[in-house]
Amino acid sequence: MTYTSSNRNAKRRKKVRQRRIIAAITVIVILVVVIFTFAFVVKKIQTAQVMKIVGKEDVTVEVMTEYKDEGIATLLEKKDNLQSELVESNVDIKKPGKYTATYKITNKKGKNPITVVRTIDVVDKTAPKLSLKGGTIVTIKIGTAFKDAGATAIDNVDGDISANVVVSGEVKDKTIGEYKLTYASTDTSGNVSNIIRTVKVTQNESSTKYAPQDQTIHLTFDDGPSKMTPQVLDVLKKYNVKATFFVVGKQLDDYPEYVKRIIDEGHAIALHTYTHEYSQIYSSVDNYMNDLQKVHDKVLEVTGVDTKIFRFPGGSDNTISRKYCPGVMTAADSLTREKGYLEYDWNMDSGDADGKKHTPEEMFQNLKNGLSSRKSDFYVLSHDEGSKKNTPATFDLFIDYAIKEGYKFDKITPDSPQWNLKIAN
Repeated sequence: MTYTSSNRNAKRRKKVRQRRIIAAITVIVILVVVIFTFAFVVKKIQTAQVMKIVGKEDVTVEVMTEYKDEGIATLLEKKDNLQSELVESNVDIKKPGKYTATYKITNKKGKNPITVVRTIDVVDKTAPKLSLKGGTIVTIKIGTAFKDAGATAIDNVDGDISANVVVSGEVKDKTIGEYKLTYASTDTSGNVSNIIRTVKVTQNESSTKYAPQDQTIHLTFDDGPSKMTPQVLDVLKKYNVKATFFVVGKQLDDYPEYVKRIIDEGHAIALHTYTHEYSQIYSSVDNYMNDLQKVHDKVLEVTGVDTKIFRFPGGSDNTISRKYCPGVMTAADSLTREKGYLEYDWNMDSGDADGKKHTPEEMFQNLKNGLSSRKSDFYVLSHDEGSKKNTPATFDLFIDYAIKEGYKFDKITPDSPQWNLKIAN
């Protein structure tokens, strides 16, 4: 009896121990599962936050500008075991459109990849550059047919779209008045540029005389700079008058301080010629255009001024060019207009280059006669070439007289009415 009871107690204790072991194992298993589950969740949370895009997720950039991708940022403190890369980007900064950049981050074994995508919208918000061929203000006499020189349109994406320029407005060349022509250019992105040309149809020379105070005199000096240029500038400064200097390119390096003074004192630099050698520049149209381009580039280099205002050596009505190439003036006139150059001749002459030694008083009288013979648009020819010693004194007399008579002075700009002599070759 005692043995049986003791045996049962032993079995009972054994079962209790077994249950305790099973319970302990169960607790251990549960703890392991919980630990691994927690670690997994934490890993997921960390992984989900391991990367973000730097800057905006959706980026808008202007076409033809520099685009630098800002990339991605890793947020974990311990990131030695992570590697990130831009795996794909189809951005074409030269072409408007929507593009994407895809980034990927993995561990060093290349596992657990995460991808993030940025959208890049390349847009074209720049309108075409629209430029008039010829002046923005054109003056013609009544009954003279108006010939539109047209316009050029250059777009940053589409290139030369001049053929698509649309012109609206009308010029009634048989009716005195002021007319507006509007030129419009639209690129493929819908950006629009507009520019306006004013065409003035005026009366003939026999028309009613204008009041002097309504008239502007444009003083122009050819063939400089030279040692005479400072003296001319002194006279202009004395009366606070602005003028236009048609320069010779090969002389710019010899007198850089005078060129700087012309600019600093508010005068206009314009193109005359690089060499002033008639036999060379008028031997062919190509030679003339090369000379014009050369003086243009030299002026730009020395002064930073990019001007299209020019004057033919000898004027557009010169006949000496026939000696070297018949028809060269007609061809050069057409080509310069096509390329957007603005040519200005003269309708008053001081006489300082006619081969005679005039006194300042004689040249002053020449200019007074010029004023009385015209009603408007006064363009005075003179020279600041080194041998023209009487030119400064002449303009000291003339400017003083013209101001007292109510005239005003100004330099030539692209908006100044063009004055061209009749081509004779």
